Amino acid sequence: MIPHSKVALDEEDIAGVIGVLRSGQLAQGRVVLSLEEKSASLIGVKHAAAVSSGSAALHLSLIALGIDEKSEVILPSYVCTALKWAEDRAISSSSNVRSYCQAMYVLLC
Repeated sequence: MIPHSKVALDEEDIAGVIGVLRSGQLAQGRVVLSLEEKSASLIGVKHAAAVSSGSAALHLSLIALGIDEKSEVILPSYVCTALKWAEDRAISSSSNVRSYCQAMYVLLC
C-alpha cells in the first residue's frame, strides 16, 4: 500500500472529537455548520458543504462541474476511488493520451 498521509493529532483535536461524540449529534450538528460557515467565509462564497471524505468531495466537485456520462475525463494512471465512477469514460494519461496532454495535466494540477 502507498501511504497518502500521516495523521498529526494533538490533545485539542482529541478533545474536539470527544465533545462531538458526547453531544450525540455525529452528523449535521453545530460543529459541521460552523465548519461550513467558516469554510465559505474563508474562500469568499455564500455556501460550503462538509462531506464525509475527500472522495465524496471530489465526487461532488465533478458533479458541480457538470461532468456526466457524456463527458470525457483524463485521469492519471494512479487515481483515488472518487474518480473511478467516471472510469467508463476515462482516458488514462499514462497510456492513451499524447505526451502533450500529459504535460498539460501536470501544468494544470
